[in-house]
Amino acid sequence: MDGRIEESLFIIYSNADVGQEPCSKRVNKSCEEFLLTGISVLQFNEEDRPAIYQHLQDLPKHPEFLCQFRIFYSQADEKGMDYCIKRELQQSMKLPESELELVYMCCHDFIKDWWQNCNYLLKDNNHIETNPLRNTSDEVRTTLAAKTLD
Repeated sequence: MDGRIEESLFIIYSNADVGQEPCSKRVNKSCEEFLLTGISVLQFNEEDRPAIYQHLQDLPKHPEFLCQFRIFYSQADEKGMDYCIKRELQQSMKLPESELELVYMCCHDFIKDWWQNCNYLLKDNNHIETNPLRNTSDEVRTTLAAKTLD
């Protein structure tokens, strides 16, 4: 991957409980807030977890990596994620309730195809042809137009 560690965010995301209190009470609003479907985030820092830093001391750039590493735990399960995604789609696209399920299925299918079959990462500067979110929006417009004609 291109870029520096400081430009990346490494995340483990789970609906499982890790059985302890989060080390960080705050979340970086610009990068991480949209991932929260629960309230539990484990973020390592040397003051709270010196044993981890000590154990990894022989690895290059371990402090930089741990600063950019998060464990989002006790988050929404699959059904809960469906609800969160539908809510975001409805708000961002200003959808009436009657179109929500159709739009969600278009989005779901397109994104599923992307993560199963494509070999590129999502970036802010994706080309139009390789931007699954833009392509999802185009597919939704086409599907809704066809539904309206019916």
